[in-house]
Amino acid sequence: LVGSEMCIRDSNMTIDACKAMVSTDQNTDCTINVHLMSYDMVADGTTNDGNLSNGTVLADGQATAVDRSVIKTIDMTIQSSSVTSGKIIACCVENETNTNKIKLQVQVKYHIA
Repeated sequence: LVGSEMCIRDSNMTIDACKAMVSTDQNTDCTINVHLMSYDMVADGTTNDGNLSNGTVLADGQATAVDRSVIKTIDMTIQSSSVTSGKIIACCVENETNTNKIKLQVQVKYHIA
């Protein structure tokens, strides 16, 4: 896991589309994986607060030959479009090739279900 962003949903929603733009900070070609995930989060006032479980891949995709001289777009494949209220949504990005920094922008199109 190189980087992630998270948010919590307060209503049911349906994912319609997900697109990512990626680049890196070096000249070396990289393979970049992006996953939009949903999780349950423990919030019971104990030392377990913040633990994530029941991970579901909402959308995923991959770009190859990514380096600092290009911005690659990924039309992510929807794997599970339904997200129930109270779920945590996280976008995770992985550089399979090396430890070059990743620049990522993700757009999620959704509607309230």
